[in-house]
Amino acid sequence: RRFRYVTDINRDFQLEFSRFLQSRHVSFNGNFAGATRPMRGQRYVLDVVRSMLHWATDAARGNLLPAGFQNPFRQRKGTAGGSAARLAEPDITLEMAAEFLSVCDRFQLPTFGTLALYGLRPDELGWIFWEEIDGTWIRVTGHPELSYKTKGRRYKQFPILECLQSVWPAATRPAQGLLFSRRPARTGAAVVLAKSELAEEFQRRRSVETKHSAFSERRLRDDLLADAGQLSYDHVENEFHRLAKQLGWPKTATMKDFRHLFATNLENAGVPESYRRFLMGHSPGRAAIVAYTHLNKLRAHYLRAMELEFKPLIETINRRAGELPVYLSG
Repeated sequence: RRFRYVTDINRDFQLEFSRFLQSRHVSFNGNFAGATRPMRGQRYVLDVVRSMLHWATDAARGNLLPAGFQNPFRQRKGTAGGSAARLAEPDITLEMAAEFLSVCDRFQLPTFGTLALYGLRPDELGWIFWEEIDGTWIRVTGHPELSYKTKGRRYKQFPILECLQSVWPAATRPAQGLLFSRRPARTGAAVVLAKSELAEEFQRRRSVETKHSAFSERRLRDDLLADAGQLSYDHVENEFHRLAKQLGWPKTATMKDFRHLFATNLENAGVPESYRRFLMGHSPGRAAIVAYTHLNKLRAHYLRAMELEFKPLIETINRRAGELPVYLSG
């Protein structure tokens, strides 16, 4: 009753709401008739409220609240010590990454070598097509003809590294279609389809679909790419856990830590922030300087970082590739 409108909420509201959550009792499975216990997800609820208010105050997104509104939930509780973690080594260090690559098999080596040296998100691997490689650059883009958008609708591109190109599965099939496919089953590999053929088949399946919705369209697309042997996040994660367990890694080391290592090494190599943001697929920001800054030395900055900080990983990939038998991808 004291805070009738969103614009009325302040620090007092935030404190009272937090105390309310701390004293709140909920049932284990959401059944009102069941036994109750103290609520354990207070931080989750506070994060949701904080994110909603952040979205509503953003002029480029919700734009629902006045410009002078101060979000009392903007400081997440328990994050004050975050700087200490940032001063430590990433959970996957350069030495750990080299050790990881040194035990990869012929299927795993190109997958995790590409993750480590390009800092990609695992799910992005399954959306790289040979058609996006022109001999000097590899591009990570959206594919509107397949109703796929990259995170933030941003694209990235990287100079092709010889050590990766030598292990990418191209020797036994034409350079078209998906660059990475899931591990072949004993029954044989999936049929290789060019990107244009996948787009045509997707449009055909969509035209005969009786119920049209974003969910049904995504299901059709995912089924089609699964039939084509697409490498999914789950496939990559299963391979990662298998090797991490073999090496006795702590559970705190996750696939995302390859991106932490990538960003950290770029920083240590002196790569400017505008280039790091582009290579990581992050927002370039809204400051006017962004529009004036051209990334005309992307190749030079990236290759310099490879030489200064990533050389042990490149050497490990080359050495491991020489130790492994030729992998027939189908």
